[in-house]
Amino acid sequence: QGTTDNGTGATSTLEAARILAAVGAKPKRTLRFCLWGGEEEGLLGSHGHVQRFRADMDKVSAVFNHDTGTNWAQTLSVTRKMAEQLEPVFAHVNRLMKAPDEDFDGEVFDLRITQSVRGGGGSDHASFIAAGVPAWSWGLKGRSDYFQYTWHTQWDTIDVAIEEYQRHTATVIAIAALGTANLDQLLDREGVSAGGGGRGQSSAFAEEIGR
Repeated sequence: QGTTDNGTGATSTLEAARILAAVGAKPKRTLRFCLWGGEEEGLLGSHGHVQRFRADMDKVSAVFNHDTGTNWAQTLSVTRKMAEQLEPVFAHVNRLMKAPDEDFDGEVFDLRITQSVRGGGGSDHASFIAAGVPAWSWGLKGRSDYFQYTWHTQWDTIDVAIEEYQRHTATVIAIAALGTANLDQLLDREGVSAGGGGRGQSSAFAEEIGR
């Protein structure tokens, strides 16, 4: 049935859109809620989107991708300059939200400092990294065993979705999207680099986009 790959990512994206519409959010910049096909076959949908709109990629501030199951969004790895911009955004998460796991001890959301933002090609955010756009797949936490149990198996059924995690992640996505869209400037791009593991598709995409 494909619940956690990638029904949970698709539905949390749709729910984030619903939340922002319901509260009447009016961001400074355009928000796009994107669902692509052909990821497993080579990031065909997201790569095609980036190719089609590559002249506009320098106007895209950030891409947040949800593609690794039903656990709750808890981290992003960002450069120090990005963190300075995003800390006020995610401060709202830490101020307004509690972790969905009662026994969790720590920040509800954590921005982890890294030297670079890299993408090797395993999921749709890599297509944007190849074009120099800051893009991530969320760092997730929780009790779901995505890679060892549901991922690409016949056990990826609706009963494995965890409702409180889905609600939490959708809300985090909504806050992140709106806050990033309302920044005074586009997110810093220093340190965004194609390559770095996975299937290595983003390096090849970067070469194509550069032609």
